[in-house]
Parts: sequence; structure tokens; C-alpha cells
Amino acid sequence: MKIINKRALSILLLLLTTIMLTSATKSPYYAKSVVITKVFPHSKGYKVYYLTNDLNTKEAYLPSYLFEEQKDDTRERSKLFQGYDKAFPYMTIFWKDGEFSHVKLYLKSDYGDPTWGVFTNQSDQDEFFENADLKFDF
Repeated sequence: MKIINKRALSILLLLLTTIMLTSATKSPYYAKSVVITKVFPHSKGYKVYYLTNDLNTKEAYLPSYLFEEQKDDTRERSKLFQGYDKAFPYMTIFWKDGEFSHVKLYLKSDYGDPTWGVFTNQSDQDEFFENADLKFDF
């Protein structure tokens, strides 16, 4: 009987320790994924149309500096992934302590895919990338 109690107590302690460690490692990040309906590559970044919770379309300008690695920079770098996954295209936006941190774009590899767009005149869009506020509506 004592062996069973010791074994049960050991298992219980192991479970409690696991639960305590798991709850103690909370991330400072909050993430939200949204479906992309269209993406326009630009020399200064990406213009992205995405769906909100009520299926309205909103736009976001993601400047190219978000995706560049910079020396002495402590912020998380945004990333672009391309592939043929059926879930593509979508983006995951990350906030750290309530402030925008970075974004991960998951886009189709095939530039002929209808989700890729082409600007007729890129220079008309320059100011939007330069003044991008990186605020998203959902």
C-alpha cells in the first residue's frame, strides 16, 4: 500500500510541477491571424488587403524595413514565407505589451495566383509606405 501511495504522490507532484512551469512561461506577445485577399508587392514593401472579423476588407501597408535585419535592433523582424499550402495567403500580426511588434506573411509562391496584384503606377503608393501607421482594424 505504501508503494502505491508513494507512486501516486510522485505522479501528482510531477503533474503539479508541470502545470506550474507551464503557467509561469506566458508569452509577452499577442498574435492574430487574418486571411489575405490580395497582396501587392512594391519596392517599398507590401500592400495587403485582408478580411476583418465581419468579412469586410481592410488594407495595410507593410514597409520593407520591417523585413530587414538591422544591427543593434532589439525588435523582432517580420518574415515572409512563400509556399503552396491551401491555407495561404494569410498573415499573423504580433503585438508585444500592447504595441505592434512584427508580422509574418504567408503568401503563395506562384506570382500568377489571383491573390497577387500588380500596381499600375508604383509611385502613387510611395507616400503610403512612408507614412504607414501599422494599425490594423478587425
